[in-house]
Amino acid sequence: MLFPWGDIPVPETCSLKYRLGIDCPGCGLTRGFILIAHGNPLAALRLNPASWFVFLFVVAQIPLSLLHALRCRRPWMQRWTRVNETLVICLVIVLVVQWAVRLALGDV
Repeated sequence: MLFPWGDIPVPETCSLKYRLGIDCPGCGLTRGFILIAHGNPLAALRLNPASWFVFLFVVAQIPLSLLHALRCRRPWMQRWTRVNETLVICLVIVLVVQWAVRLALGDV
């Protein structure tokens, strides 16, 4: 990736990639989000198989965050907040598992 105003490479932002030369569990997520938004979901899956899960989770945060910002105090909001917290843990597990599988297969 290059800056738009010249042939200056963008510095590496992933410490794991910089120090060890391997992708981290989240490598490819930003590019995957862009590909999904541009209508290329298969390319996003190739970059990071968990990109769709993370994308859907992030999109689901929009209404939940708005309800919290509006100080919605319904009983179902507490349940959804707990479900959301559980989903965060599941998402981290999915990211780490897909990363470990890709490492084992030599795909990263």
